Amino acid sequence: LQSASTNEVGALLLGDGVPDPRLAPAEELAKGYQRALRRNGPQLLEDRDPLGTPLLRETVAAWVSERHGLHVGPERILITRGSRGALALVAGALFKPGSIVAVENPGNRAAWEVLRSASSLDVRPVAVDAEGLDPAALEELLLRERVRLLYLTPRRQFPTTTVLSAARKAAVLSLAAAHRVAVLEDDYDGEFHYDQVRPEPLLSMDRTGQVIHLGSLSRLLAPGLRLGYVVLPAALVPFMGKVKRSREEQGDPILEWALADLIRDGELAGHLRRARKIYMGRRDMLVGLLQERFRDRLEVRVPSGGMSLWLRVLGNVDAEAWVQAARGCGLVLNPPSHFFMGPAGPYFRMGFAQAAEVELAEAVRRLEAGLGSQARRPG
Repeated sequence: LQSASTNEVGALLLGDGVPDPRLAPAEELAKGYQRALRRNGPQLLEDRDPLGTPLLRETVAAWVSERHGLHVGPERILITRGSRGALALVAGALFKPGSIVAVENPGNRAAWEVLRSASSLDVRPVAVDAEGLDPAALEELLLRERVRLLYLTPRRQFPTTTVLSAARKAAVLSLAAAHRVAVLEDDYDGEFHYDQVRPEPLLSMDRTGQVIHLGSLSRLLAPGLRLGYVVLPAALVPFMGKVKRSREEQGDPILEWALADLIRDGELAGHLRRARKIYMGRRDMLVGLLQERFRDRLEVRVPSGGMSLWLRVLGNVDAEAWVQAARGCGLVLNPPSHFFMGPAGPYFRMGFAQAAEVELAEAVRRLEAGLGSQARRPG
């Protein structure tokens, strides 16, 4: 493996969990491309609907209705070039420069940067505790500032992996309605739940049309595909279509047709069943190895879904220094400061989905070597 950011040959990149591209149904997707060109070649070359290929919008609407209980029609679906592109498009179109957006802390630094760059938004932190976003901390900010937008990850909080309870979701929606705050729900890991009970999306509880729901299609297959969707309040659909057309942010119509075929034929659902089983096995293996090797150094919580672990460093070990030392041993992780706005806590995140069992075992060995290296440093 090669780290694109450091150019370190042989580095294991586990700073966050991403789908394993080796598991992607590449042959089926290639056949979908061929069918799309054979059946719809001339149509795919025509001027496109800025909201996305109609077939994929219909297919995604049926998918989220059946699997996530959202019960929305295709007229509310906007197809985007990945979830990050969706975030930039929505934030840049709907909010004026300088508008205040509340975000989770710890949270997703990449999303913070998109929000800051999309429309020069003023990003403010809201504390996350062991149960997710703290409604009391949110209320304190709403009473103090004119917040326009709340960005959060309620079904799998990034980076802590905590699931926001139904009671807290209701409290967040109530506060947002009372203070006229739009809510942007990023459901980045919505398909990867390993327990029997699947938490409901925040959108399913929305009765006032204030929630905009972001979903990723890339994370269902492979990160390089760059395909996502937005479920919009009906009133925003015409405006967002015009914005997308004016920015010439058109997607890949052939990929959109091919993916729609993959979903309609049941191939994607079958792939997800297989991938979930493999990812759950990798999660369990990594948890076991970490608990065995770092019993007194790491607190390991077993997430009910997702592709990463959120690890708390115990004792007098400097988490930031440990992560940097592990990098020197060929294991690339994101340091605690990557996730916090302000002082960082003793935590780091470690992905497992993209690594085979032998790679996970090697990653743990390198993490152990990093701890030994850090412990030997003078001072």
